Amino acid sequence: MQATVCGKIKDASVYSALDATASLMDKVERIYFRERFVKHGDRNELKRGFLKEYGITGRQLNEVIFNLSGKVEANKQGLLRNLDTKRQKLDIVNKRIKAALKSVRKNWLKIHQYKRQGSHLKYKIALLEERIKAGAPSICFGSRNLFRKQFTIKDNGYASHADWLADWQGARSSQFLLSWQ
Repeated sequence: MQATVCGKIKDASVYSALDATASLMDKVERIYFRERFVKHGDRNELKRGFLKEYGITGRQLNEVIFNLSGKVEANKQGLLRNLDTKRQKLDIVNKRIKAALKSVRKNWLKIHQYKRQGSHLKYKIALLEERIKAGAPSICFGSRNLFRKQFTIKDNGYASHADWLADWQGARSSQFLLSWQ
């Protein structure tokens, strides 16, 4: 059984240790993601290397892997759902084209627009299929929204890039998983 518990620790003396742990676990998660899912490294070799290099326990690495596999699976399911939606829209557009062509008074502008829409949907479907086949999911650790804010610093309320970077690093290491028995 797995349960999620959130709480606020009143003893501020442990905050620095928790921040350091969160930062380390975030770093391990991002590097493991790159090595395992982007570079397609061997799971067992990676595990041995990570335990030695970062001085973490097997249980801690298993929790990182568990958390990361959930993110990867969610990304994959989102792509599949998006692909299914695009295919359904393409079917609807194709039916509209057929209906418009059978019409007695053909509206060629409307038919042209439907064809453009269908062509665009085919392009999007091809892109999604490529992303699914690639196997390396597109995951942004720290949120894409916050990542994009660095390009318009002043418009997003930051005085400098360093202010944004502090928020970015905080968002990246804002959570980690602990278990005990």
